Amino acid sequence: GSLRFGAPVWRTASSCLVCHSIMVSLALLLHVGLTSLVSALELGPPALISRRRLATAALTLPSCLSAGPVVAAEKGGVQWLLDLPSNFAVQRQLASIVRVRTETVLQADDVTTGATVKLLLLPLGQQAGGSLSADDQLALATYVYSGEGSADVVGKTMTASAARSPGVLKLTQQGAASGYTADDGRRYVRYQYTSQRCAGEYDEGECFGTLSTRRTLATLTMSSVSQYRTNTERERMKEMGQARNVDVLWLLTLSAPVGAAWDSIEPVFERLSKTLRVPMAPD
Repeated sequence: GSLRFGAPVWRTASSCLVCHSIMVSLALLLHVGLTSLVSALELGPPALISRRRLATAALTLPSCLSAGPVVAAEKGGVQWLLDLPSNFAVQRQLASIVRVRTETVLQADDVTTGATVKLLLLPLGQQAGGSLSADDQLALATYVYSGEGSADVVGKTMTASAARSPGVLKLTQQGAASGYTADDGRRYVRYQYTSQRCAGEYDEGECFGTLSTRRTLATLTMSSVSQYRTNTERERMKEMGQARNVDVLWLLTLSAPVGAAWDSIEPVFERLSKTLRVPMAPD
């Protein structure tokens, strides 16, 4: 019989053919010489091209010529680090925080298992009021910064907050939360839960959309982030004895559908969750 390609395979083959054609065209352009390439990109004579303009021109090349999905460990930042496996395709990544607001600083997906990695930044105070009460925020900060209280209380507080998320019909904590201290002294908390979520309309606990059940392994910590936009501004204000910092919650969630998908990805998640690092700021 004849060979038939499924839609995903056909799209992949088409993408490869397109990429191959582009690469051949690019090779021909390079063969013509730098001068022709520069003229095509409207950058001006080669002698007048700055490195910055060349870098800008390089960014205009098709994305399919890149080596593949970016790995978070390669592009971490001074504010957070994570050793993300290469099979996770990064959908969103912020290496540094310019404005202190609720942000998804990393989201990556593994299409094979349906697993998702997400790192959320949540400023404490008014912005977190919809998720955590003032007492809850104080309990989290007290444990993470001073070790007073218990990791289990922190885990229960966070799972209760997750249970109030839109679309969640049922949420059950799995086991007790645990705390650990990194080499630099920063304290982290790990906990797990299973959630049943409805994507679409639901009424009085009944889902009229798509119902899904996922297992989540979460890791959290806290840090103080400067609200100044640049290092120059921060250093100038520091010399004047002024600081404008806000405490933020870093929440890493690693989730996958329950069953075979979770069973296969759980060992990976166990290792991954321990690689989250929010470095201590220098004195």
